[in-house]
Amino acid sequence: MKSFAAKHKKLDVRLASRSGGCFTALSDYVLGKGGIIYGCQLDYELRAVHNRATNKDERNHFRGSKYVQSDKKDIFIQVKADLMSGLWVLFSGTTCEVVGLKSFIGKIDCSKLLLVDILCHGVPSPLLWQKYKKFCEDKIGSPAETADFRDKRKFGWASHLETIRFQDGKLYSSKDYACIFYSHYGLRPSCYHCPYKSIDHPSDFTLADCWGIDQQMEEFNDNKGVSLLLVNSGKAIALFNEINSCLDYVEVNIKNYMQLPFRMSCHVNGTKRERFWQEVKVKPFAYIVSKYGENSREEKMKRLVNALFPISLKNRLKKILGR
Repeated sequence: MKSFAAKHKKLDVRLASRSGGCFTALSDYVLGKGGIIYGCQLDYELRAVHNRATNKDERNHFRGSKYVQSDKKDIFIQVKADLMSGLWVLFSGTTCEVVGLKSFIGKIDCSKLLLVDILCHGVPSPLLWQKYKKFCEDKIGSPAETADFRDKRKFGWASHLETIRFQDGKLYSSKDYACIFYSHYGLRPSCYHCPYKSIDHPSDFTLADCWGIDQQMEEFNDNKGVSLLLVNSGKAIALFNEINSCLDYVEVNIKNYMQLPFRMSCHVNGTKRERFWQEVKVKPFAYIVSKYGENSREEKMKRLVNALFPISLKNRLKKILGR
């Protein structure tokens, strides 16, 4: 396996992407071969669904993070049919979705199949996202039209603010959903025992935000997005050599860029998680936002700690302590 800090040379591609635009580079290659791209998008009701794309315009809907479990419908059947028809196929999703696809398609010829997974903290229940969306619609008084789970254009790559656009033209930006997500209480039960929280992945390529780039290579970071790109297979190495002309990239030591949640399964107090879901079921969502969102007591405490102990100081302490 090789690991790279990488970013697309075209700024407009990076601004339209969650990280450094590597997904666009990979999918452009497959589309150039007359192939098919499979990925997650938000439908007209802002539900996360996997879909099939045959051109760049359709593919562009797959860009960006969606912090909610995707409905895959009959996508695995479509992928298998495309492969059996001799088409190039790129499938993107979480690691468990990639494993599920590999199990489903069996022993057919996969020489034209490119598997791309993401490093993830876990996937929240769709119910949680729909309740949050309804909370925002009631707050603004208009149906939600689009959602950007991490609004890079407005707040920069390092931000974790979601922006929802409504049919009346209003915008609502907040960290409430992000804070609820990072509490890890809303994840699927299987996420707490995920066997893929490691650097060993069953995909050809693994994509993530290249957190730590500001500490390791500050000159490479412009807050427009940098991907951590893991090249996991011989097929991927050969393909990377064909597409890397559209990327600025540096080979890196992955250990300097892996966040803790990617190194181990998420550990959440079971009683607290049970209480969280009981509250989600019976309380108004405004209560959930006030208790777990941006202005919750816990988040205020985190901001106070961050103000008292700058990141640079915390990083120095980690090095001294060998952590």
